[in-house]
This record gives sequence, C-alpha cells and structure tokens, in this order.
Amino acid sequence: MSVAFLRCGRSVGTVGNRTPSPPFLKLGRAVRYDRRDLDEWLAARKRTTTSPAA
Repeated sequence: MSVAFLRCGRSVGTVGNRTPSPPFLKLGRAVRYDRRDLDEWLAARKRTTTSPAA
C-alpha cells in the first residue's frame, strides 16, 4: 500500500465502498501502525478470485 493511501485513509476514513485504511496510532505528531493490526487488516482482505460473486 502506498503512503498516499495510508495518509488519505487517516484523514478521510472510509468513503463509499472503498477499502478502509488500517488502524493507526497517533503519538504526538508521529503516526505509527501496529504490526499485528496490519497483519489482521491484510488477512481480512485476502482473496482467491476477483469475481464479485465470490
């Protein structure tokens, strides 16, 4: 995922039926992602086909 995707997801959140961004931590001005949250977020989006019926 790109830096732009993560930045947009943090500021806008989920818009329409777009992919939501992973959860993040805001520590002062620093933005951090917990590796476990990222692993869960990626696993939830794992697909075996691009067919919408699946």
